[in-house]
Amino acid sequence: MNLVELRNVSKYYRVKESAFDKTKLLKAVDDISLIIKEKETVGLVGESGCGKSTLGKLIVKLEKPSEGEIILNNTNLWISKTKDLKKLNGFYQMIFQDPYNSLNPQKRVYDILEEILRLFTSETIEKRQNKILKILDLVGLKEEHLFRYPRQFSGGQRQRIGIARALAVNPRIIVADEPVSSLDVSIQAQIINLFAEIQDQTGVSFLFISHDLAVIESICDRIMVMYLGRIVESGRAEDVIGHPCHPYTKALIEAIPVPDLNKKIKVTRMQKISSPVNLPKGCRFNDRCLIVIDKCFNEEPELELLSDRNEHYCACFLKDINKGNK
Repeated sequence: MNLVELRNVSKYYRVKESAFDKTKLLKAVDDISLIIKEKETVGLVGESGCGKSTLGKLIVKLEKPSEGEIILNNTNLWISKTKDLKKLNGFYQMIFQDPYNSLNPQKRVYDILEEILRLFTSETIEKRQNKILKILDLVGLKEEHLFRYPRQFSGGQRQRIGIARALAVNPRIIVADEPVSSLDVSIQAQIINLFAEIQDQTGVSFLFISHDLAVIESICDRIMVMYLGRIVESGRAEDVIGHPCHPYTKALIEAIPVPDLNKKIKVTRMQKISSPVNLPKGCRFNDRCLIVIDKCFNEEPELELLSDRNEHYCACFLKDINKGNK
């Protein structure tokens, strides 16, 4: 079953690069279609500023799309009647990058969790208290932590509190926006393992957003690679990592640190990313690509299925020549 479906979704902003400039159109998300299924973890990877977080906010209704449709559990997020939208209460939740700023510093852990249960459920106080204890155990925190404030916890523990808050209303889909990027590497591994355990126990689906392909690879069933507002490659994790097609995906893979002193380092022309308000004509990656051809400067490639791959899509004119060559 499809929990989330985006149909040609775009999000544009009117911006000025300086006070004296004319207003320009920033294409944060540009004509994206995707599906997230039950009990699935989908990774969304790309550099900072490519539109990943905006896409996540669109799914949880923190942003309104400029164009396109967002369907959650067969309900259109922006067109359906109020009575239909009420069915989505608690259906989606978001975990934010900064575990401290996303928690109210004036409230104890118990109050943070009890508040969201009170808002989204009609359960008795006793049932809410029992549920809080179960959620706390699920995320690896103890009952003694309930009456402490966020400032009294480490970064990893605060992120566990954020995860507990998201789980409190039994969501079907959680958007996790860079949930481990601010944590130490050892703590990152613990939180990633926690996400896997939570999915095993609850069946919740995740959209896992990160700039780190190594993190995405370790947890996701499918991977989507995003560049300047568009998806340039998507497919099963083993295909995207093992047989990358798009030059940008390959550059991201080459950038993953490998503890091998004998490994030959490849050099890719990864200069500064283009401005999202001054996109290059044709392929958006043409000013950074090593295999660019004349066509890349005049036409923009569509995301298309590779000729001999199941569910592996790539937006590159040389996709059938380039596939699988790291």
